[in-house]
Amino acid sequence: MQQHQAHNIGEKRLPTSVSTDAEPASASSQTCLHPIPPKPAPGTLIFTKFMPGLNETFTIRVADPSTDIPMLTRWHSDPRVSEFWKEGGDENHHRQYLNKVLSSKHSIPCIAAFDGVPFMYLEVYWAAYDLFGRYYPAEPYDRGVHLLVGETKYRGVDRVQAWIEAIPEFIFSDCCETQRLVMEPSLTHGKLIGLLCTAGVSFVRAVRLPHKTAAFLMLRRTDPLFIRGKVRAKGKGGIAVSSKL
Repeated sequence: MQQHQAHNIGEKRLPTSVSTDAEPASASSQTCLHPIPPKPAPGTLIFTKFMPGLNETFTIRVADPSTDIPMLTRWHSDPRVSEFWKEGGDENHHRQYLNKVLSSKHSIPCIAAFDGVPFMYLEVYWAAYDLFGRYYPAEPYDRGVHLLVGETKYRGVDRVQAWIEAIPEFIFSDCCETQRLVMEPSLTHGKLIGLLCTAGVSFVRAVRLPHKTAAFLMLRRTDPLFIRGKVRAKGKGGIAVSSKL
């Protein structure tokens, strides 16, 4: 991966002050929605990809309340996570939170792992059905992702590069109609924004949401980051197994 400072976004630089959208788009401006496919059951393996640079296999499975609550509670107790997620609490809190996401129609909670060792929690959602879809001109098949890295030893550059390429491959292979992947991390999360933009994700603008001011990020199916990941997978034996989310 070409190295840049975190504030560089391709050839662009994050402004020191940014304007934000104060109001969401009106309902009349929204695109026609599509039926949401059924969710896979908790614990279901939905993606696997061999990462030749690490000699490890990256997997994504659906989060499972019967096994993942202690781990999620520990991850959210890390100040580096709670600063942005603000979901600190005991196991009962996280059980309720996870069940709420599992019961939602448009979002699914997932656990990512390297060689079977969980390190990341992510939520994959249909953006047009989400609150965020009211704050930009969402297309029907746009997908969004929220994520956190819970294990400190998995925050190294090599692993970050691996999952930054693998997650878009999963999203775009899951639905051929999806042309755009969107994210909205807190604008204050400069490290994550810098890593994503250095890898090839585009910074669109800042957006003021009810609970935070977010950096609106976007990756298109035609962008080099996704194409690069596909070429590496094809050339090195990457395998993807995907269920409709």
